[in-house]
Amino acid sequence: AYLKWANLDLEQKNPAAALPKYRMALKLNPKMKQVWYSMGACHYELKSPLDSARFYLGKALEMDPNMEQARKLLEIMGIEEQIRGSRR
Repeated sequence: AYLKWANLDLEQKNPAAALPKYRMALKLNPKMKQVWYSMGACHYELKSPLDSARFYLGKALEMDPNMEQARKLLEIMGIEEQIRGSRR
């Protein structure tokens, strides 16, 4: 149930509301790679410290090294950081 509600929040562009529900879903089943990915995506969307996003995306990739969506989001984050760094 938590996962379903969290996904709805994320679809409605409300990552702040989705995060606690994803946390509960992980407590119930920490082996759900999609939830680890979604936690990373929420942190990215919230522009919270990107280390949090990297942590969750990394956990998803530990479970599935071929998870393309996690790789792509990490790549996007790296490109954005390079752009910000070049503006300084």
